[in-house]
Amino acid sequence: EENMSRYFAPDVVQRIVEQSAGGGTVGLEVQEKDVTVLFVDMEGFTPISRTKTPREISELLNPYLETIARCIQKEGGHVNKFIGDAVMGIFGAQPGEEGGDPAAYAAQAIRAALAIPNAWKSAAEKRRLTVTRTRIGINSGRAVVGNIGYSARLEYSVLGDTVNVASRLEKLAPPNRAAVSEATRALTEALFVWEELGEKEVKGVGSLLVFSPTGARDASQPSPAP
Repeated sequence: EENMSRYFAPDVVQRIVEQSAGGGTVGLEVQEKDVTVLFVDMEGFTPISRTKTPREISELLNPYLETIARCIQKEGGHVNKFIGDAVMGIFGAQPGEEGGDPAAYAAQAIRAALAIPNAWKSAAEKRRLTVTRTRIGINSGRAVVGNIGYSARLEYSVLGDTVNVASRLEKLAPPNRAAVSEATRALTEALFVWEELGEKEVKGVGSLLVFSPTGARDASQPSPAP
């Protein structure tokens, strides 16, 4: 349970433990699911790392990765992997979860994205670290989910175009903001205030209409016209 809590949100860990204790399957088989994928990257990490020792890099990177992971897990997602200074978070691909709501997953990811910049700024200032900016990409859709690899080395992962587009969108995000696909925005349009960033050329995909959430929509505000 302690080891799993390093990878999954507390409610997911509890579900896995309960299923295992009851002799049930944990649901790690490969299948297709509706997910929302979030990528976070630290702006300017490569030039920053050239000016620091390995120890200094770890002193910056480890608190940064912890902060991002906590924001993702707080909203019900899980950290799929760390790739240098990049973090891949998944919403809706939790082991043992069936029949979830794609709109709920998308909303969780947006809330995490809105929280990340300020959470990292606060953590960095508290530890007297370099306050770096983040860029976030988010996309929703179907993806292949489950154990990927071979018998001696398996990884619970998510694969497919949904993941690839989210990764590409992260490169297009304004500093300390998220670039969000039309698919994700459509699922959460009434919950957040949106800024349209226009048509963007996405490598390997083509031209996509990209949006950025600026905050949660006040319940008293009218929903946008369909």
